[in-house]
Amino acid sequence: LHDENVGITSSLLEQYPLAELGALRSFGDRLTNATDAAILATANGLLEFHRAHKFCSKCGSTTSSLKGGACRQCTGSDCGSRVYPRIDSAAIMLVTSPCEEYALLGRKKAWPQGRYSTLAGFAEVSL
Repeated sequence: LHDENVGITSSLLEQYPLAELGALRSFGDRLTNATDAAILATANGLLEFHRAHKFCSKCGSTTSSLKGGACRQCTGSDCGSRVYPRIDSAAIMLVTSPCEEYALLGRKKAWPQGRYSTLAGFAEVSL
């Protein structure tokens, strides 16, 4: 993982050479260590945040990384607005049968054969 504004150094990069693996979604289901998966998911989210917020939404000036990459701040002399990564509330669940021998899983048609997922839902802001 490398971005001009965010640098990540970890033994993970030796195990999972990301330049060769591509998008996290294409190999995430093969990760066997929960800590590695959590680190890579967090890193992926931060990189996407930095890519999407290179410019201030209020004045259009460039932004710079702040607080170790946890925030971006407008470089405009009259603005200084800050933006933080968004946090999406989600529920991930495993629905099991009463005997606990079976589980309900979901599957996208576009996924490779044999890939299934637990169910998930996101909390939306209601009007």
